[in-house]
Amino acid sequence: MEYWLYQQIVSENSDRKPRLALQSTLNWARALSFEITQEHGETPIEQYESCMKVYCSNTQGNGATLGNSAIFEPLFSALNNTLTIITLAHEPSKIDSRPWVLPGLIVSWYYAVYTSIRAILAANNISTPDTHAGVIKTLNNSFTNKLPHPFNMQAAWVRNEEFDKKLPSYADQGLQSRNPISNFDGTRKCAQEMLLAYLSGTTDREAGIIKERLKSKHKLTGFQTKDARQIRDEAFKQLQTNFLTCAFRYRGKANYRDAIFITYGAREILNRDEFLTALACSARFAFISALAFVCYRVGSSTTTKFIYDLTENLRGIENAIDEERFWMGLVK
Repeated sequence: MEYWLYQQIVSENSDRKPRLALQSTLNWARALSFEITQEHGETPIEQYESCMKVYCSNTQGNGATLGNSAIFEPLFSALNNTLTIITLAHEPSKIDSRPWVLPGLIVSWYYAVYTSIRAILAANNISTPDTHAGVIKTLNNSFTNKLPHPFNMQAAWVRNEEFDKKLPSYADQGLQSRNPISNFDGTRKCAQEMLLAYLSGTTDREAGIIKERLKSKHKLTGFQTKDARQIRDEAFKQLQTNFLTCAFRYRGKANYRDAIFITYGAREILNRDEFLTALACSARFAFISALAFVCYRVGSSTTTKFIYDLTENLRGIENAIDEERFWMGLVK
């Protein structure tokens, strides 16, 4: 079979590696899901209680917020996107004949994460811009280190082109970046090193974008001179990356640079069902972590009203399976 579209792409960009791109997409999701369940438990109630313990240890409860609308509307959006993934993860046969839903599913995953973060920030009385970059920057400055592992991953500039990239909860474990295209061996060390590698790659990519912008703006050919390095370092001081930065990159890869590798060609996606389950797991955890923080900040009475309202007014809830009702009964 002649793959015309693929030939057009690689003829203009020879560094495109479809097998590696697909492996990276699948394995990062698997490593993230594995690390979440190992750290916080497998059931929604275990994860909710674990997140509550995290927030109780590092954050003040019952504080000022931006208001119920700013909190609960994005939280509702997070639930919608999470349920979309859970529904398809439990009916993977629908994807057998319609693989083109996969890139859209990754978009749903991203928005489950993104709107969960927006709800958390609003509950902490932190106003955010209506841009993805603005929310990422706000999260860096305000809350990254208070999120439950592994959502608290972060990287910041040290010197020259060196960045401190770490999973703070396991910063003393001597972890090394392990390329997420390598085989996942089912151990926590492997999962953590894959997550660290994706954070590292995301940080390096952001640094590269900054360097190209600086070269264009200041008409530089490189950063060999003292003045050029000073310009670069001043810009790098502002660069921080976090889990949401990685999630934004993940969404972009699935819909732009790597989109062709997910739904094009005759190659079967190995471990596809596990991939769907992994996406559902991490999206669900994003919502649960946000729900726990919201409850911690505004109280169980208000949060219970939100949950009860959804049980009454979420369209189609009468058709939901148990896995789609995971959010019921979490708030006591």
